[in-house]
Parts: sequence; structure tokens; C-alpha cells
Amino acid sequence: MALAPLLFLLVASSVAADEFDPLREEFLASINAERGREGVRALEPSPALNRLAQELADELAERGERELAETSEKEMVARAEKAGYPVKSLVEIFTTAGGSVPELMASWRERGDSTWKSLVQAGSRDLGVGAAVLDDVPLYVFLLGMSQDDFLADRARHYRDLGEMRRRMLQAVNAERRGRALPSLAPNPRLDRIAQTYADDMLKRSHYGHVDPEGLTVRERAYAGGYDLRFVAENLASGQPTVEEVMDGWMKSEKHRDNILSKIYTEAGFGLAIGRNRRGYQIIWVQVFGRER
Repeated sequence: MALAPLLFLLVASSVAADEFDPLREEFLASINAERGREGVRALEPSPALNRLAQELADELAERGERELAETSEKEMVARAEKAGYPVKSLVEIFTTAGGSVPELMASWRERGDSTWKSLVQAGSRDLGVGAAVLDDVPLYVFLLGMSQDDFLADRARHYRDLGEMRRRMLQAVNAERRGRALPSLAPNPRLDRIAQTYADDMLKRSHYGHVDPEGLTVRERAYAGGYDLRFVAENLASGQPTVEEVMDGWMKSEKHRDNILSKIYTEAGFGLAIGRNRRGYQIIWVQVFGRER
């Protein structure tokens, strides 16, 4: 195996951080070739993850495996965010192996071990690579991540058709009702507008709750939206990435479940807002249930 040139690169004490860029680029190309064969989206290089991966590699080479073995997931996420990478998910791979990059990739692929499986898993978008030497053997640190920004962008693309989201939400609500021999709720465009307006308002003004900054509740918002209500109720949720997950959370909450299954209401509307505000990364869901006079 072509080990000596690689070892020289790694142990040279005067090497600047950017001297590792050719090695990172070669790993990125090889990993993406493997991901392409698996039908998985290619990774993008992340300067922040590269910096952190190199820090970890240097620490492990200096202090030994025990040092990083004791690093918790929470600590790793905190370090990534301090490095400038807002973590949604993060996978760490620490491995020691000699050989050229093609030889390493071929070996990992042929064995089908955890390193190869982690490198081709579908949940990541970005890659950071660090390199050092541990006991005269090349050490590599790979960080595969998805940032909060990419995650929100993905969710926004997935739910860009709000009409489809509302159809799926209404189907989920009515499936729960039918399972209990309750009549289905009808869609109502005014309730959709009321729910969407409030979801957008909470995102824009960085607040969250049934009472808005002016002290108004869903009753006042419904009247202002032109809904001549007899009864009205509202469910809110924040953070769940899918219709299925937010519905599961609501159904596990007695108060929210009571609104979904109430015999009082005859129609419903739904809103969704995705973005970033002073509270951080937000996915805000709103259900409004009503019965007109």
C-alpha cells in the first residue's frame, strides 16, 4: 500500500491546515462516488466541519483514543455549533488505516463495515475530514452532518404546496375521528387563512402561544378573519418535521386530542410556517377548529 507519502504529509509539523485540502478533496470525491453507486445524494464540503474534524484528529493523536471516547454527543454538537455549524444531525467516524484513498474506500466497501455504511447513509448533506497519525498509523476523522438551515430548506420544499399539506392534515384528523365513529370535519378556507396568518405572525414576530403579543386569542383572530363563530379552538405545535409526527404528538396530548375529537366542531383549517427568527429554527403548525352560527 502507498503508505509512506501519506505518513509524511500527516506528520510534517510545519504543514498548514490547508495542506490537507487535496486529501479532503480526494476523500470527498471517493465518498461521493460510493454514494452515487448507492443512489444517495452527494455530500458538500463544509469548512466548519473540516476545522472541527481536524481539531478532533489532532486531539486524538495527542491524547489517545480514550479522550474522544469520553466525548458525549451533546459535547460534540456544542463543539460543531461553536465552530459555526448549526447542527440538525451529526455522525462522527474515527478510524485508523493505512493505504491510499482508493484502497481504503475499496477495503471499507468490501467489508461493508460501519465506516462504509456511515459514509453512504442518506441523512447527511455535508462532510468534514481530519487527518493525523496515531501510533504510526494514519488516523482519519469524518464528520457527516445536516445543518439546521438545510433541514428547514428541505422541509420548506416538501411543504411548499400548502394545499397538499392541508389535505393531508385533514385526512389525518378525520382518520382519527372515523376510528371513533365521529363525523368527519369539513375544510374551511377562512379557517385556513386564520391558521396560516397566525403561523406566519408567530414566525415573523418570534412569539409562540395561544395569546399573541396584543393579548388576542383564537376567538378574536377568528372574528377578525371573518369567521362568524359559535365555537372555535386552536392547536399549536413547534418543531415536528412532518404531518404524521405533529399529529402523533397532538394525539398523545389530552387537551389537543380533545380538540381533534370534539363533537362540537364541524370544520377545520390549518397553517404552517417554516423559517428562522429570534427563537431559532422554527417549524410552526396551527390547527383551528370551528363551528359557525
